[in-house]
Amino acid sequence: MRPEYNFYWRELLPLACQYAHRIAGPSLITSRTFGNVTVSNSWHGVMKMLCFLLMERPTIHSWLQSVKSYHIVLLLINVLIVVSFGTAFMTRLNYEFVIYVGVIIFFLCLIVASIHKVDYTPASLVGLTVWLALHLSGGWIRVGNGVLYGLVIIPLSARFPVLRYDQLVHIWGFGSATLVMYCLLQRSLDSPWRNPIAVSIVIIAAGLGVGAFNEIVEFIVSETVPESGVGMYLNTSLDLCADLVGAILGLLYIRLRYSEYR
Repeated sequence: MRPEYNFYWRELLPLACQYAHRIAGPSLITSRTFGNVTVSNSWHGVMKMLCFLLMERPTIHSWLQSVKSYHIVLLLINVLIVVSFGTAFMTRLNYEFVIYVGVIIFFLCLIVASIHKVDYTPASLVGLTVWLALHLSGGWIRVGNGVLYGLVIIPLSARFPVLRYDQLVHIWGFGSATLVMYCLLQRSLDSPWRNPIAVSIVIIAAGLGVGAFNEIVEFIVSETVPESGVGMYLNTSLDLCADLVGAILGLLYIRLRYSEYR
């Protein structure tokens, strides 16, 4: 086995063998010892074969090399948030947010699967995690006769319901989405940017594209779940305006944080 697999061979394999041996029981007499761990030769052979086959696959090997400690921490936090809120929404029969949780799980799996192909910055992943918590909290926490999403935090207009919690979540969320779009484009961009204005427009447009997709999802939800809290045309328009603010702030963060692209 290759030297880079020593960790899997010496550390993970004995533990996996021991776990499998406990489940199946001591059905075989022969055994082999790894330090203080004794496992069946048969289980050792099976686990060795599985580890070898997995490690020999270039895609899996590349993925494992790309995973960092903060990826695991953030993944666990995201899973905890999704499972907790998903269970809560199911108990409340809130099918609107059950659908949202399903969409979130899809994109969470997409990010995990592409971690070795896309240079996601820590800020982009943290931003998405905070967005997830803000979004699901907005649909769960009760405020008066409604939920947190409908709360006007700072009344800036007598005509429009601004500034609501909903719009703050959109600003944060699609600022983070714009940063993710930058991560997707990063390997295709010159360093420094040959045409900063054109690239900036593309990044903002990409962030707004994610916002437009979000409005499509909300439209589908409103048609699927009649009692959903999705607003009408005014709400969609204000959401898109908030998305634009978030995309611009996301671009400013990129320009300030990654100085080589100024």
